[in-house]
Amino acid sequence: MNEFNTQPEICSSVLSTLKAVGRDEYWLQDWLVSDPTRLGLGQVTIKAKELRQYGSKGGRLDILAYDPALDTYYEIEVMLGECDADHGFRTLDYWARERARNPNLRHVAVIVAEDFRGRCDGGFFRMPGVR
Repeated sequence: MNEFNTQPEICSSVLSTLKAVGRDEYWLQDWLVSDPTRLGLGQVTIKAKELRQYGSKGGRLDILAYDPALDTYYEIEVMLGECDADHGFRTLDYWARERARNPNLRHVAVIVAEDFRGRCDGGFFRMPGVR
């Protein structure tokens, strides 16, 4: 049994978070990368994980995925808890940098978060093309 198959106790009708059951953002990234269909983006392949964006000065795109059938790259930022403006901006920044690196391909910014109910709910879900 690997680390993804070990199940914490989950109780019916009890709202919880990954952090509350002993998981962190890196576990979630690994879990998504181990089966990319969990992203809900179709048959994508993972091109990179923790892709450095600014040379040695920091900034790492959590996951870069690619769908060869659609010739589309997905710049994916993963976070636990409520989505915040920092992660939203970072996702758009990574998306823009990858788009500049490969300008002839289609690029889609993706945020994976546990909770979109806060401040980002009003902004993100009112933007065209956001689902």
